[in-house]
Amino acid sequence: MTIVVPVYNALPETLRCLEALARTVRGASRVMVIDDASPDPLVRPAIVEAGQRFGFEVLANPENLGFVGTCNRAFGLISTGHILLLNSDTEPQAGWLETMLGAAGEDVASVTAVSNNASIYSVPAPGVDPFSVDFSPDDLAAVVRRALAPDPVDIPVGVGFCLLLTRQALDRVGGFNPAFGMGYGEEDDWCMRATHAGFRHRLAPHAFVFHEGGASMGAAGVLPTGTGTHPENEKLLHSLHPDHPVRVSRYLAEPAVHLTRALVAREMLQDISRRRTHILHWIHADPWSRHAGGTERSVQRLVEALNRDFAHTVAFPDGDGRVSVVGYANGVMTRQSFPTSIPDSAVDSDAVTWRDLSSTLLDLIQPDVFHLHHGHISSPSVALAAIEARVPTVVSLHDFNFICPRNHLLDRWGSYCGVPRVASICDSCLADQPDRVTTTISEWRSTSESVLAQADKVIVPDVSVIETMGRAIVMPAMATVEVIPPITLDLAGTVAVGDRALSHRVLIPGRLEAPHKGGSLISELIERLVGRGIEVHSIGTEDLTPQRGLVVHGGYSPGDLPKLLEDIDADLGLIPSIVPETFSMTLSELWAMGVPVLAADIGALAHRIKTTGAGWVVPSADAASFANTTLELLGDPETIDGARARAIAASVQATRMAGRAIELHREIYRELAAERVRRGAKVGRTNRTSL
Repeated sequence: MTIVVPVYNALPETLRCLEALARTVRGASRVMVIDDASPDPLVRPAIVEAGQRFGFEVLANPENLGFVGTCNRAFGLISTGHILLLNSDTEPQAGWLETMLGAAGEDVASVTAVSNNASIYSVPAPGVDPFSVDFSPDDLAAVVRRALAPDPVDIPVGVGFCLLLTRQALDRVGGFNPAFGMGYGEEDDWCMRATHAGFRHRLAPHAFVFHEGGASMGAAGVLPTGTGTHPENEKLLHSLHPDHPVRVSRYLAEPAVHLTRALVAREMLQDISRRRTHILHWIHADPWSRHAGGTERSVQRLVEALNRDFAHTVAFPDGDGRVSVVGYANGVMTRQSFPTSIPDSAVDSDAVTWRDLSSTLLDLIQPDVFHLHHGHISSPSVALAAIEARVPTVVSLHDFNFICPRNHLLDRWGSYCGVPRVASICDSCLADQPDRVTTTISEWRSTSESVLAQADKVIVPDVSVIETMGRAIVMPAMATVEVIPPITLDLAGTVAVGDRALSHRVLIPGRLEAPHKGGSLISELIERLVGRGIEVHSIGTEDLTPQRGLVVHGGYSPGDLPKLLEDIDADLGLIPSIVPETFSMTLSELWAMGVPVLAADIGALAHRIKTTGAGWVVPSADAASFANTTLELLGDPETIDGARARAIAASVQATRMAGRAIELHREIYRELAAERVRRGAKVGRTNRTSL
């Protein structure tokens, strides 16, 4: 058995590889290190010294042969026994070699190790960097051994970062095809030739080898910058073996592949959650859905930004009475959905079922901190179970759910209710709503006041939220309240500041079919603007019908927004919400592209616009006011240009605040986790799970 390590530059990685080999390989195996004419003058003396120290054989190519040529040279020098090819940017873990040898049966051509970076055999998933300060390759190797059965698995082809080639296959198939040049695809070609000769290939699940990835291939310029493939070699591979993509696709479609990744991901998150502060987030909808709104997207960005600081579990109603639970840490996600006894659209204000559900999640997950982001159909009392269990609790008021279960604050006629102070008015309104609420408004608000008074931290996205909610309930002491804006998409700097000719286009973004977003006035508003020669563009809704003067772009992904807004080139954005917003991600996104905004003089939209000067407000949220003000503004290019510059400046500030928001959440979670230890929560940590 000979282990061959081709080397090209990448000295630090190579030395770590050789040290790992010295720790994990017994003396019966021969180790051959071949320097492929590395231009770095430090490489050869360093690996010669390491070879002498560890008893490894060190050879040097007189000229650079590339990976294929170096391996073929080794094949010519080694006439007996299996050969294991090992990239120089790998670090084998304990027991790897014995496990791989154990999988090498008589009809086996190759055995591949499991790794964090092993193409389609990567765990917990391809393209994921699972490591952090508190989770090492040794930890992942242990996770893999616990999560997966040790039995070898048949695979379509091997992967060359750590590839054992059996003697019987080498004698039958020969070496690598020189047509693959400096490298990439040669091992797939070899494996396909072996397959056609009657051999099979195996993956050794308990043989874990850490792989940095691209250290030598990138240094040699084998792969184009920023890619993991070589187009010409891929084309050659498929021309030689047309069945290659079919075999690989068939393998990837097998349920066992997805189950393997899921098992490793689940075990990994459980391991991390046992050693790291664990945050349980409750929100009203899936933050990773392509239909996610501003609140959900903010939670997604928060969790992803802090995914190497904490272990996260995000729970939310999933429709049809189900609840989904997503675990997230170190770039790894797990997802489960389970049924509950809660109807899909029920708003159960005495909240026995919601509190029971929350209590069940707390018992299973045993978090250090509970963070309620948004309840929507669930009562604010989902936080009471955490408070009663003495789990430190954070409440973010992303909407007005805490003062009204119909959280958009629309009355029975579809207008902004103004938050009446007379409870009987609200009770009458709730009784008329399609989703009947089985409580009085006084009971609902009493629960809200209790939760807010006992929460360890209350977060509002804008100070205007305090004023609006203060009309209906007693807000908590300011010592527990933090004004932290949501984490917006970083679009700052994507547009240049400067004079521009007016396009006489306006943009109306958002889900305009929703009454609270201006659905009741949008038809009249568009008619008024188009009738005066203004071109109106809509994004974010599918419900409008394109017509002369109206361009409907439909839904969009956040990543598509900069190009979309650049193409539209609007002079002005209209956000026709008829109720108070708590922040408005849409406003931030328009500002980032230098689009000033017109909105009604209400809520966070008005407060933010007035504070920055990056737009204007109308005193009344009606079509005539919006249309008349728009026409007036479009007749004043200097005013538009000034607001455009202020919009971009406001966006830069918002980007800074988003970074600060992440830091503030990090500080809050750490402080409250320490408080949990001092307080002695009723839920323990011994059997913690990420679900």
